[in-house]
Amino acid sequence: VSYITGYGSVMANIGQIRNRGFEFTLNTHNIKGKDFNWYSTLLFSMNRNKVVKLTDDHSDIWDGGFIGINYNLIREGEALRTVYGLKRDGSGTWGTNEAGEAARYGKKPGDKKYIDRNNDGKIDYENDGNLYPDFEMSLSNTFSYKNFDLTLDIQGKSGNKAINLARMVCEQRGWYANSYASILNYWTPDNQNTMIERPRTTIGGNAQELQIDDDLIEDASYIRFKNLMVGYTVPASFANKLGATVGPKLKGQTAGTLFEQITM
Repeated sequence: VSYITGYGSVMANIGQIRNRGFEFTLNTHNIKGKDFNWYSTLLFSMNRNKVVKLTDDHSDIWDGGFIGINYNLIREGEALRTVYGLKRDGSGTWGTNEAGEAARYGKKPGDKKYIDRNNDGKIDYENDGNLYPDFEMSLSNTFSYKNFDLTLDIQGKSGNKAINLARMVCEQRGWYANSYASILNYWTPDNQNTMIERPRTTIGGNAQELQIDDDLIEDASYIRFKNLMVGYTVPASFANKLGATVGPKLKGQTAGTLFEQITM
């Protein structure tokens, strides 16, 4: 778009995305009594995202990145938030006895070692999975005894991945920034079995190599106690003594709830 219009680009709808999923809600009254009751609510959901069509020529689009590094690849037939990165070799770094092979990729002993799947002298990005969870769920339980009640919420996700960019900054790039203690296990000729590459300098030399690789892709599944709430229902007679207004439907019943809530 000509800048004479005041803009340098234009937005357009260039693709189609399909979402198919399943949601399930179950409400139960587990124990029903005169003074004691137990209620539960279970929520379960799952979604499968897929890019159905993308641009007229079906070309890939890199979307998003970190410090100039792209890792979110939008490609037909795959999920929208698919992460692409390099694959680290099991040994982690090039050894001194691999200097000749490392030079084929422009590397030296102590540099990160990536897998060349095709053995063509080129390291290609590969699919490291997507950031969507396989499923999400939450379970809420409420227990009541006379005027007291207790509510506990549990929530979690399973199967989702996350990119630990903090490790990239504090471990891969930590020689001139705040660092993790793990960086002390860096490569030396006497310590070659490590994922932490050799130290480099940014003054008169190359900086640390920054790449999204599978070593930074971590399992982000979790389950946690999300909310805990304890309450007490105040009798209407007590509320009247405090000067609280009691509506017609509350006369002889309750007038409010005092509670303490803890969020985790």
